[in-house]
Amino acid sequence: MTFFITPNPDVTEMQNELQAVRVCVAGSYFVKKIKRLLPHPSSVDTASGEAVERYNKYVADADFDDFTQTTMSTLLGKMKVSDTYIELPEKLEYLRNNSDNDGLSINGAITSTAENLLQVKWHVLLADYQGLSELQSNDVSIADLEQLNPRATIKQYSRENVIDWDFERVNGAMQLTYILLREISSKLDQESMTRKNTTAYLKLGIDEQGYYQQKIVESEMGGSSEGEKNYVKINNVNMQFIPVEIVVDTEIQGGYMPLKAGYLTAISNLALSRYRVSAVYKEGLYALLPTMNVFGMDSTNYDTFKEVNGRSYLASGVFTPNFLPSIDMKVELVESSLSLTQFQEFFDRNEKLVKAEGGTFKTDGAVQRTATEIVAEGEQQNNTLEPMVSSIEESMARVIAYCGLFEGIYTIEQAQSMPEDIIVKMNRQFAVSKLSVEEVKELRESVSAGLLTKKVFLELLAQGGWDIGEVGELLNDLANQAPTIV
Repeated sequence: MTFFITPNPDVTEMQNELQAVRVCVAGSYFVKKIKRLLPHPSSVDTASGEAVERYNKYVADADFDDFTQTTMSTLLGKMKVSDTYIELPEKLEYLRNNSDNDGLSINGAITSTAENLLQVKWHVLLADYQGLSELQSNDVSIADLEQLNPRATIKQYSRENVIDWDFERVNGAMQLTYILLREISSKLDQESMTRKNTTAYLKLGIDEQGYYQQKIVESEMGGSSEGEKNYVKINNVNMQFIPVEIVVDTEIQGGYMPLKAGYLTAISNLALSRYRVSAVYKEGLYALLPTMNVFGMDSTNYDTFKEVNGRSYLASGVFTPNFLPSIDMKVELVESSLSLTQFQEFFDRNEKLVKAEGGTFKTDGAVQRTATEIVAEGEQQNNTLEPMVSSIEESMARVIAYCGLFEGIYTIEQAQSMPEDIIVKMNRQFAVSKLSVEEVKELRESVSAGLLTKKVFLELLAQGGWDIGEVGELLNDLANQAPTIV
């Protein structure tokens, strides 16, 4: 059967927004590849040779500041994923260092999930048997699977690869009854040295028989072809739920997928706004370069100029005319009296807005920020990361339990009720990056000047990554008026 895939309307609506935050995290090179992120400066001529050349220079000169990526790196650093405490049943220990059968550890899966939540708000984890979606039989039992020696794995799907979904109320509760996941692969033909990309879909659903998986492959001629439905039985009973976890950056009401993008979206939008204004600013700088006017040039001077310069005009911004004027000639340098200070005012305001949203500049330091700003930053990090960490912990533990279900460790009821022998506990000490000694010295000088109290000073040091022992030593130094802090 051949048919065409129709994405959920929310997928189409959010496509550009999600792409924008992704490329802002990726960096300047990827931002500049997408023309819609920096429209042509002319609304009249965008196609002529001069217009194309102007736009290429417009893009090349524009500055894109990578504070979106810096902010994400900072937040991930504060989460300290490597400190996550994980406790697993012995039969699921293999997941610790190889959760997806491709060598990704559980900590790696947590990091990937967190990155996606920060950018696009939600992420999908699927508990699956290796190769189950490739099977063609209509009724796959655990005994059948055991002959293939599969292992339960955790597969990840970013928001962009979730194409469609549906929820229904089952036994009084909203339940996911259908989800369509896209899988894109690339294969190299070593003989022809050509690469072929293939797009397939994994359809997961609940029908009158229970939970099934179905493979859908796009054809080269357009459209898609469906494979057979593969059902899974646990202890000879069909599953009645999809072993999927939708991880969201905060608690939401069940029964729908959030439309908004992630925490970094506001910061990426400010980065793109700054990028567009930077392009205008740079073009304005070129327009304000001094202009050379020449009066009284005779034919001899004119012929000499053309021979020396290879052109018959004085270009805007040329400071040296490359010829000796005669007595009757006059060379005049005209400079603009206009100012571009309004651009600097915009950039300063933009930076303040970025920081208000929790964004991090590479040049940021405690010295440049007030005590109030540092305290507010710590609180904001807690407010942002705490619900995200809770969601990741619960979803990761639950999808591990689903793997235990497929491995025969738990019954369906046990897997759905969160087994006590599975623990995923992440760090919750979201301190800012450790303050340098120089920054600490500057803060201490603020104490000496009466701008900070000792209590606030110590709070800032604790938020700045200094442990209790170090804080105690600093307090002693402060009491003894020590000239330096080491």
